[in-house]
Amino acid sequence: AWRQPLSAVLAVATQGLITIPFSRIINNMTNNGWFGEECNKTPFKDDDYVLKQLKKHYPDMSKQELDKELSLFKKQQEEALLNSIKKENTVYYDFIDAKHQKMKPENFTKLLKETTNSLLKEEQEQLVRCENVKYKNRLDRSLFYSKNADSARNLIAEMENMINSTDNLTELDKLFKDKYSELKGKKVDSHLIDMFTETQGRIPAGKEEMIAKINKMKGHIDKYSSGMTVEEITASVKASVDKRAVVHKKAIEFLNKVSDAINSGKTADQIEQMFEAAKKSDATFSLKDKSFIQEVAAKLKDLTKSHIDGTKRISLLLVALAMLPVSCSLLNWIYPRFMDAVFPNLSNKKHSNESKELVDKATGNGKVK
Repeated sequence: AWRQPLSAVLAVATQGLITIPFSRIINNMTNNGWFGEECNKTPFKDDDYVLKQLKKHYPDMSKQELDKELSLFKKQQEEALLNSIKKENTVYYDFIDAKHQKMKPENFTKLLKETTNSLLKEEQEQLVRCENVKYKNRLDRSLFYSKNADSARNLIAEMENMINSTDNLTELDKLFKDKYSELKGKKVDSHLIDMFTETQGRIPAGKEEMIAKINKMKGHIDKYSSGMTVEEITASVKASVDKRAVVHKKAIEFLNKVSDAINSGKTADQIEQMFEAAKKSDATFSLKDKSFIQEVAAKLKDLTKSHIDGTKRISLLLVALAMLPVSCSLLNWIYPRFMDAVFPNLSNKKHSNESKELVDKATGNGKVK
């Protein structure tokens, strides 16, 4: 009965002793240029890695000074990455045997395509949501506003008071969490819960975003509680959702043009100019808050992380398998000693001695006189 838990503890201990440091070694290798482009983080090194290097170079610096240097390095690193994408249509990597090397042109073109495809997928999903989900949800919410304007306004007033009570987002987050628990305890209408969580979800973006969300809800409450019939509310919601669907369709059409431009050899900067021109010509452009250059940088980081995670999974699996013989050997060595020390009455050593005594006794009794 004790062999299984003891085996599990030994397996976790031995594999943990190897896999945890091994994972850290891989992290260092991705940051110092040991891997190729797919798993190379030299254009956007990890904070922990940079901080460790700063401590080596500046051992006398205080924590505040190191944090300041780290912030400066991160800013310069991000600017260098964005500038290389925009101005030189490439990304620079450092490797163990070569520094400041350009990304392979075919890999950079692939990066631009994958960035565009991600934006295209988002717009297509939003369009499907408009056509299949958003209409029903908006209609349900609007009908709720028409009949429950007072309770909706009261909740908004409470949220505004919380938002105005502090400028600290951590404190604000706690206030909202406490209020959420209170609302759930009272079992208030699900629409009120949704209003609350939608506003709560804007906390990371800041108070201005939260207030903008609340003001939008206020407008809807005023509109749909003004005596409109169910038919009028239904028609209004449908017109609004259809209008939004058109915006996404335009964005999809635009992104298809971007894909064609990349295939024809347009640079990242030229694509960025296409985005800027679309923003100026169409006030409803759904990608107006997007910078193509920044999207490319973000996609590069995501793809690199994904490749590193895959490399880690394979490497750590191989290490874990390699450690199995070690774990088994340790178990075979430790288990009998553990039993002797903790459960001497059950140990094999005691049983072996008793068996020997019984055999000797039986042999002795069987002697011919």
